[in-house]
Amino acid sequence: MIYIIQAGEDGPVRIEETIDPEKWLRVQQRYHYQELRIIQQIPGGPEQKAEISSTIQEHLIRNGWYRAVTDVIDFIRELKKPEYLKIGDRAIAILYRATNDSSTELCPFCGYSHKHGTGDSFRSAHCMKGRADRYVVAKDGTKLFREHGYIIKTRHHTFFNRK
Repeated sequence: MIYIIQAGEDGPVRIEETIDPEKWLRVQQRYHYQELRIIQQIPGGPEQKAEISSTIQEHLIRNGWYRAVTDVIDFIRELKKPEYLKIGDRAIAILYRATNDSSTELCPFCGYSHKHGTGDSFRSAHCMKGRADRYVVAKDGTKLFREHGYIIKTRHHTFFNRK
């Protein structure tokens, strides 16, 4: 997975490819004066990280940190637009998680992971931290509204289900 880290609310960003982002964040936080937080996560490995880095190369500050200018932030937001399911006339965002009892991937509305007990189903949004946008836009331009809630889905990785 590729994680995009930001220092503070509007500080520089860094692209990291790691299997343990929380550990990486804890280590880096010891040496950084601002709170570091994950603002985006997308599937990918070293090739995708290199592609992202080369796209925003002109905004490099140093040591893998990039200026959080409008072009960079817009590019990061476009990397992973939320999926949705249409129920009646409403488009409901989908939040994925790795296992039935793990936290979700980052919420498109507030930018934080959520914990929702076990079972995949519809949940009311409970975004209490972060920016908590009223709506986000899917790749096809559909608006997904926070007040419509979201659907929790567990990813079923065949790698882990081998006998």
